[in-house]
Amino acid sequence: MKAFLYQLDPVDEWAVEAAVTNPVFDELFGAIIDEEPEASEAAAVLQPSKPSPLNRRHRKSVVTVVAVLILIGALVGVRAIGDGPVLTHPITTDWHQAQTLGSAGSSHGTWQLVDAVLSGTWQQNEDGPPSGYLSCATAGSCYLMAGKYSSAAAGAPLLSESLYTTIDQGANWAVLPMPNGFAPSTALSCSGARWCAAGGTYQGQPVLLTTTDGGHSFTLIPLPSGLGKIDVLSCPSVGACDALVASSTGQNGSPVDASFVSITRGGQAFVEHPILHGDSMVALACTSSVHCTVVGRTNRTQNSLLPSGVTAVTSNGGSTWTAGSIPTGFGIQGMSSPLVCSNATHCVLGGVIPIRNAETCPGLAPAGPSLASFSMSPSVRAISDTESRIAANWAKNTQGFHGAMSCSTGAVSEVSAFATTTDGGLNWTPKSLPSDVPNPQITGLACPSATECWASGSESVPQKIGKGIDFGSSVLLGTTDGGANWSKVTFQVPPSAPNPQGQSYQAIGSISCTSSSLCLAEGVTAQGAGVSPTYSLAIPKS
Repeated sequence: MKAFLYQLDPVDEWAVEAAVTNPVFDELFGAIIDEEPEASEAAAVLQPSKPSPLNRRHRKSVVTVVAVLILIGALVGVRAIGDGPVLTHPITTDWHQAQTLGSAGSSHGTWQLVDAVLSGTWQQNEDGPPSGYLSCATAGSCYLMAGKYSSAAAGAPLLSESLYTTIDQGANWAVLPMPNGFAPSTALSCSGARWCAAGGTYQGQPVLLTTTDGGHSFTLIPLPSGLGKIDVLSCPSVGACDALVASSTGQNGSPVDASFVSITRGGQAFVEHPILHGDSMVALACTSSVHCTVVGRTNRTQNSLLPSGVTAVTSNGGSTWTAGSIPTGFGIQGMSSPLVCSNATHCVLGGVIPIRNAETCPGLAPAGPSLASFSMSPSVRAISDTESRIAANWAKNTQGFHGAMSCSTGAVSEVSAFATTTDGGLNWTPKSLPSDVPNPQITGLACPSATECWASGSESVPQKIGKGIDFGSSVLLGTTDGGANWSKVTFQVPPSAPNPQGQSYQAIGSISCTSSSLCLAEGVTAQGAGVSPTYSLAIPKS
């Protein structure tokens, strides 16, 4: 275990928390904080925007804690980690006024009744913010982090990053600038009406970015030297986050040998823990400061066609981990595999299952390994066989849609699937998806309760967008029984939508729910698009 403690900003409300969860530290820190206050000017001030409410007693405690950490580190196996090369201390940006963007435009689309519990209205708004990372922490506050690129071409440089805010389920938006030079490496994670965080880099240096005022200003906190880059971030409460941090990535861009890092005091204390040797975790969900679930792949299968899935659970903040099991053949696709836990025991995981490619190209022999060569548990094999039949039927009925055709050369393709757990992630059960959702590709997942979840993504139902044809369309899936059964919601593409080269209305990306009756999701568009559709759910209270 490694620990790093920044000297604290006097405005920080977590000023007297212990840096390391260790009985030795608890005893020493308790004695230190109980000391009588003395005059001290040693605590560093990191550009506070308001007068400090922190008294001298806390300042003295902070400085003493740092000294104690250094003196007894060798005794308890804790090593202080140094500062980063560019930023040596956290910096806070100036306060900015939000720019109002106005109405998100008229709504179009069809909504299908899911069931009595999920009955309500899903609304599609045409003119939302650009595609990005969405996070809603309270019913009145949703945030979306999105970048501006020079073009829609792959590899186009990121020009700037912005934070978009809404307080009315996406009907109206405002935008705030984020620090120039910041590039996110994680999704946005918000834990309160005004507190959000994201991992990323600042001028190439790994940092944690936070805001305590809803994006009007930001603090860039350099990660300790040698810690690597934050790849996944989960913030279960205001000022406290947990992260997967790695120094290297595999061929598919996923972190290799990521460690678990507990971040407290708004980003001023970092404690690193190893997870499981030989495994690379790529998804993380924490329901509290002590309960977390991780999933990933074994290193020995990291670059195989379908890496073996692994899982682990901690109930003491990462100090120790218990390994679980994921059914053979249920693949974890890097950081695109969504993982959501509604409480310490109930979680839903999105993964992939191989199926027989139903859209092979005429005149070309299928390439690559056959479906029979993949190892699958009986439950996963049953889902694979069902999804293969569904895909074949839909492909047969939709080829030639408006004179267009879609094909690929591989013998095997992959579809999204879900697995659920009721023991926090030690054992997972794969679940079937509706038969009217061909080739499901799930990108987002939100579970406001142990039984209710919404998933977002696309299905292979062709549609006409503008003057072009797209062989995929947006879809939402809802469940009220913990994932045993799912029903879908579909939408119509408005006549004003651009053609597929504009890459609009092809899928629904990130989704966030603050309750069973309030959810917000965002459409997937090209990275250079200025706007994207948004989707909001509002279920009237009975």
